[in-house]
Amino acid sequence: MRQLVKDWVNRNRERVNFLKKRWEEKNKSYHNKKYNKSKQLKARNKSNRFIKIPKRKLCEECKVNLAVEKHHEDYNKPLEVVFLCRKCHTQKREWIKPFKKNIIELEGGNI
Repeated sequence: MRQLVKDWVNRNRERVNFLKKRWEEKNKSYHNKKYNKSKQLKARNKSNRFIKIPKRKLCEECKVNLAVEKHHEDYNKPLEVVFLCRKCHTQKREWIKPFKKNIIELEGGNI
């Protein structure tokens, strides 16, 4: 069965490429979300491996509570993290959500 599919793909290469491009155009927002998630995971894994939260480090936002979490401002720079307490980290994520939603809607064509 696999061989039959491979043979069909080889015989119909132009059609396969056309269908693949059409699918990618229709599903841009899905593709972008998936790509962004993998970027987030890679950045998180890299920071977990190489960056430890210093003991008795205060939150860089409120400077009151101890920092217990790391936050990436930009996933393209995985080793640049901000040390935050849980409350400030939650607020920062909640503050970013509406912007991410608007960007995804614009990319998907829903204005």
